[in-house]
Amino acid sequence: MEQDVGQDDFEIIIVDDGSTHQTETIDSYSKTYSQITCYRQVNQGVSAARNTGISHAKGEYIFFCDCDDRVRRNVIGHLYAIASMNHLDMLFFDYQTTMEKITSPQNIGELEKILTGIDYYAQNPDMRMECWRFLIKISRSQERRV
Repeated sequence: MEQDVGQDDFEIIIVDDGSTHQTETIDSYSKTYSQITCYRQVNQGVSAARNTGISHAKGEYIFFCDCDDRVRRNVIGHLYAIASMNHLDMLFFDYQTTMEKITSPQNIGELEKILTGIDYYAQNPDMRMECWRFLIKISRSQERRV
């Protein structure tokens, strides 16, 4: 929750897709923090869970984070600033794998360059396409599905 945006400036949508684990922590967080909401559904797979989250999202951009992922401190506002200032529909960013706890703010890095999707894919044909590597603008005028 240590991000560089105010608590009223972002929302966290948790989709419990038929978890068999204890969910008291999720319930506690959603009661403590007004920007956290939780939706429960029978297990339908990861795409259905993401679509549930998308259907409830109210923001301008969406970012996916799985239960085994961690988000660096003070990164959400930085990503949003880059995307909004450059009028981007999608912002692709890199990630770091770690088994260690991140205990201090890390150097987030700067924008390298802006490319069209076609140019980016042409230059990076082996790029991995995990959905949690993108900040994606949500279009309110069209049906939204992953």
